[in-house]
Amino acid sequence: MPVTATLRILQTSDVHMHVLPYDYFRNAPDPYRGLARAAGIIKAARAQGTTLLFDTGDLLQGTPMAALFRESAPATHPACKANDDLGYDAVTLGNHDFNFGLETAQRLYGGMPCPVVQSNIRDLAGAPLFAPTVILKRTVIDTAGDTHPIKIGLLGVLPPQVLEWDHNKLNGRITVIDMVKAARHAARSLREQGADLIVALAHTAPASEPQPDGAENRAHDIAALPDIDVVLAGHSHRRLPAADYAGMPGVDSNGATLAGTPAMMPGANASHIGRLDLTLEHTAAGWQIAGHNAELIALKDRPASATLNAALASEHDRTTRFVTQEVATTRTPISGRGFAFGFDAGQVLMADAARWRVEQEIDLQEPLIVATAPYRVETAPDGLCLHPGPISRCDLFTLYPYPNQTCVVRVTGAALKDWLEHAACVFAAHQTDVVGPLLDPAMPSYNFDTLHGLNYRIDLFGPKGDRIRDLTHNGTPVTAGETLLMATSTYRANGGGQFPKTPLIWADTIPITQMIERYLEAQGSVAPDAALGWEFVLHEGQATLLPHVDDTRTEIISLGADNL
Repeated sequence: MPVTATLRILQTSDVHMHVLPYDYFRNAPDPYRGLARAAGIIKAARAQGTTLLFDTGDLLQGTPMAALFRESAPATHPACKANDDLGYDAVTLGNHDFNFGLETAQRLYGGMPCPVVQSNIRDLAGAPLFAPTVILKRTVIDTAGDTHPIKIGLLGVLPPQVLEWDHNKLNGRITVIDMVKAARHAARSLREQGADLIVALAHTAPASEPQPDGAENRAHDIAALPDIDVVLAGHSHRRLPAADYAGMPGVDSNGATLAGTPAMMPGANASHIGRLDLTLEHTAAGWQIAGHNAELIALKDRPASATLNAALASEHDRTTRFVTQEVATTRTPISGRGFAFGFDAGQVLMADAARWRVEQEIDLQEPLIVATAPYRVETAPDGLCLHPGPISRCDLFTLYPYPNQTCVVRVTGAALKDWLEHAACVFAAHQTDVVGPLLDPAMPSYNFDTLHGLNYRIDLFGPKGDRIRDLTHNGTPVTAGETLLMATSTYRANGGGQFPKTPLIWADTIPITQMIERYLEAQGSVAPDAALGWEFVLHEGQATLLPHVDDTRTEIISLGADNL
């Protein structure tokens, strides 16, 4: 009879510095999220048997606390302290862990109190930045109560697109290998080193169609590799097991498998922790997975770790003082809820700040337009909604939560048209005889760029790729061959959001959030207009379903809508 034992794996991913149960964007306790809330689950799991705790990347970036402590030593950084308190067995990196630069990622992950595995990044000499493989030696208890040694092999991968998204920080300093190629090589190496089970810590997600080498989402292909026993995925902020991937080929959204391999994805922002129980059998061929059961456990309202709360008390106090500092006042409301139909004072504020900064830094000899996009606007608790009065730092991080910089690129009229067509893909395909939703749920709002300084109309009933009408600059039609300067983010200029990669002619040295803060301090008081400069093509008798109607009733009525 084969020996039967169990092994439990716990996973976090895409925590984005939601370490404590506190929302620093709203400066209020957060009942839904916080890594510290996982402490009780982790402790209980370890009391029941052999348990491994892993994180699959995007830990260092995401909240004002992350920005404030980016220069800290590992011993005093909140993420490293959380890792120590919760007792992680190993971690890997995600693309956002490089948002603060290569040195920050190396310093903080290099100081983690647990093994760090990363298999597809090399320096220019071909040397890995971190251990490309890790083997954990543990024991498991069989059904008779006897203990047995087991070697768990680990590898870690992240999307090669990190070189695009943080091009100005990483270009010419590292190379990134295709994830599947790296995982295949690392898994074979782990087998040669004697690994009994191989777990891929994969900062990537499933894809609905076959993906080429170098693609961003290849969790399917990694799971299909013959030496891979478990895939712990992430990156997309979606969940497995859950309905998020229901119906996708190769995904069992209830049974928690990718290409038949046990897999998990615990969402994002420390809202859940994944628990994967493996039933193992030992035969002449070694340890094999005979069965598995996966569950995502919501952290909502769970008690937080008292020791972690105490360890981070001073960091928490410093962060709350930082985010509550007033930087300016607004004389008019600022809300992003109307972004989907042409009203977003927050984006206008960002555009005004970018134009102010660029005009300070370079001698403009050509017309300048500014590209912005909405962030944190899909859900009411997260979106920026300011009444006339003070603007604090936490409002600025809500307005733009990423540590990218403003840059300037030169674009043709034809490129601007293509840029806007890609942005307009955020809208769902509309049919003349069907009333459907305004937005395509598969398209994130942060890819919906507005180009300030241009005027244009969007035809919802046109096909994707042919929706932009009447594109003008200062009242004159934009021709395909003319050129304009455009201020945008370094993320966008480097191809983020699948926009075309565009050479930079100038890049700022400070993050966009800090740029906005400097603009506001210089102005003292602002009153940004809410109109974005575009409108819909109106079709008599046609209709669409609008989001957030109760929050934006006044703006919708101003479009001419009635019978809401």
